[in-house]
Amino acid sequence: MRHFDGSQLIITNMLTNTTVDITNSLGDPHVATIYSNGLVVSVEQRSLAVPERFALSQNYPNPFNPSTMINYQLAMSNWVTLKVYDILGQEVQTLVNEKKEAGMHEVRFNAKGMPSGVYIYRLTTPGATISRKMLLLR
Repeated sequence: MRHFDGSQLIITNMLTNTTVDITNSLGDPHVATIYSNGLVVSVEQRSLAVPERFALSQNYPNPFNPSTMINYQLAMSNWVTLKVYDILGQEVQTLVNEKKEAGMHEVRFNAKGMPSGVYIYRLTTPGATISRKMLLLR
């Protein structure tokens, strides 16, 4: 398969590759047309859905031991801080402290060596803050 997006030519051997993801530097999807012996056999365009709002999901599993997953979504690219605090408000760990692109994100929190109890995780961007509770059971 050949694809030219104006800046680069992509040649893929469709005998060894059954799918090809083609995106530009911004992550925008392109249409890929697959030919077999000169006949069109497939045309697809993947949609990269951008969340409509800033959100922080409940960790899973909860209660957990010793690790859990924390998911969040961003409607636009932004600087993000995700921190974990103990019940007294003492910072325990910083999980994320960087600029993130719009979309869905997932972070693993490992509480190995930490005592059982309730912990708070807080997601902060320049425009909003959301906090949730999680329970570590040993």
